[in-house]
Amino acid sequence: MAKEVIAVSIGPKKAVDTLRVALSMGADRAVHVLSDEEIQPLGVASILSKLVDRESPDLVILGKQAIDGDNNQTGQMLAGILDWPQVSLRLPIVVCSFFGVMRPILHSRRSYDSADLNPRAKPMIL
Repeated sequence: MAKEVIAVSIGPKKAVDTLRVALSMGADRAVHVLSDEEIQPLGVASILSKLVDRESPDLVILGKQAIDGDNNQTGQMLAGILDWPQVSLRLPIVVCSFFGVMRPILHSRRSYDSADLNPRAKPMIL
């Protein structure tokens, strides 16, 4: 089980509003990396890797989309920088508690190639 949920946003001052929503939904803490410049996915992954080094999480959950783009690249880049396993196609998840405390990640099989997708490794990126 997660001991703590930390919401992170990288962006201008108005990004604080998004973090307030995350806190109101149950996040324990919020980290705002202030930037008025547009940051590309590799830059975001680099910033997040430094936060991961500092916070030592077991699980990092990233979205596919941002307010300003639909690149779906940051998670893959962060996994590469950290050398962590990563799942980019979401599998069914059992939610044990409110706001993102997720355990276990369910086992899924694809019948067309018998691939066994069982991402129970820690740490990992979803």
